Formats: sequence, C-alpha cells, structure tokens
Amino acid sequence: AACAEVAAPSEGGVPVSLAWQCGMLGLRDDQERLEAVLAAAGEGWRVDVATGYCNMPDHMVGLLAAAARRGAAIRVLTASPAANGFLGARSIPAALPLAYSLLLRAVARRLSALGVLHAPSEDEPAASVPGRVSLVEWTHPLDHHWAEPRGAAGIGSRPPPDADGPARRTFHGKGLWVERGGEVVTAG
Repeated sequence: AACAEVAAPSEGGVPVSLAWQCGMLGLRDDQERLEAVLAAAGEGWRVDVATGYCNMPDHMVGLLAAAARRGAAIRVLTASPAANGFLGARSIPAALPLAYSLLLRAVARRLSALGVLHAPSEDEPAASVPGRVSLVEWTHPLDHHWAEPRGAAGIGSRPPPDADGPARRTFHGKGLWVERGGEVVTAG
C-alpha cells in the first residue's frame, strides 16, 4: 500500500495512507489494517470507520465489540437507503438499499446482544461514546425530509419532486480515522 504523509505529525499534520482491497486478487490491505486497529484499540482511542455498505462479517463485529469493551469509542458511518447509489434502480438492484439497511440492522442486533451498541439520542445521534459502538446512516442534511424510509414503497423509489437541493446525493465513502489520547494517529 502507498503511504503519503501530509505534514509531519510534530508540525500538526496527519499521517495519511492509502489501503487497497480486492479480495479476488488477494489484496486485503484495507481489511488487515482495520483488524489491526481494532485489535489494538482500547481506552482513550476513538476509531471512525466509513463504509458505503455495512456488510460486516461476524468476526469483524466481534473485533468492534472487543475494542469497545476495552474502552474504545467506535463509530461506523454508512449510507442510508436514501443515499445509496442504487436508490431508484430497476429490477433486482432496486432492492439493494433495503438489503444493505437490513444488513446494518443485523450488525446492530449483534452489537446489542454483545452489550456494546450505543443507542443514540435525538440531540446527538452521531456521538462517539467510550466503550460503545455507534452506527450512523448518512443522509445529506438537505435531503432529510424525504430520506427516511416511508415503508417498503419508499425504499428504492425516486426522491419526490419537492426534495430540497440536488436530488440523489449519494454516499460511498470509505475511510479509517484513528485518534489515541486526543492525537490523530492515522487517517486514510
């Protein structure tokens, strides 16, 4: 994997590195880095993970829970059904926003059963809480009034004509940000 440092950490910079993931070619750098961070994370750590689709296998959910039990504050950010690139598709792809939302709910159930899921309040829905894992579905602020699923018919449909701003703001970000003791360790 390539590594580029924006500025020396002693000068207030943040080390930035690129990670590659293509399982079919045996490239699992992204996965290996996340696993290593979660295996090391504990008290005083804040770990933010962004992923377009929260389809985490059981072992990754276990690593999230173990890091939270050691005192880490973990937040996983993913696309809401309204911010999914498949929203409004036809045929089988039309079901993907709902499918990914169901996968996120399954991860939430597993984290809840393990006792580490942070149940957000309305005033701080995206909070990072030590000893807990927060799951956040992203929707652009201008799209909020139509972003929430409106029953099965609302998922996979096009935004209504009165949606504020450009309709179809999608999220497919991927990244890992790690702070330890208030100092940014890595971002990428």
